[in-house]
Amino acid sequence: NIALACVATECRAPSEGGLPFLVTISNFFLSSQLAASDQLTVSFGSMNAAAVSLISSDASSTVLQITPPTYDCSACAFESGGVARVDLSVAMQADASRGA
Repeated sequence: NIALACVATECRAPSEGGLPFLVTISNFFLSSQLAASDQLTVSFGSMNAAAVSLISSDASSTVLQITPPTYDCSACAFESGGVARVDLSVAMQADASRGA
C-alpha cells in the first residue's frame, strides 16, 4: 500500500502560499535521474503545487519537499477558525492510479 505522511509538521499553509514542507510516501519509488516535477503531479484540491523536489527515494519510501500554491480562497468553504481543508494528492504522471 502507498501512504503519504507529513514530516515533523502538519501539511498546512496560509491561503497566500506557504513555506515548503516535507512529506514521506511509503512504497513509492522515484528516479533521481529525473526532476520530481517531471514524474509527479502534486495537487492541493484542484490546484497544482507551486513546486516539488525529490529529497530522497529508495525501495521503501520517498521524501518530497512540496511548496503549496497561492489560493484564491473566495471559492473555499471555511470551517470554524478560518480553516479551509483541501485534499493533498501525489500521483505518477505516467500512471495517475499510482499515488497517495
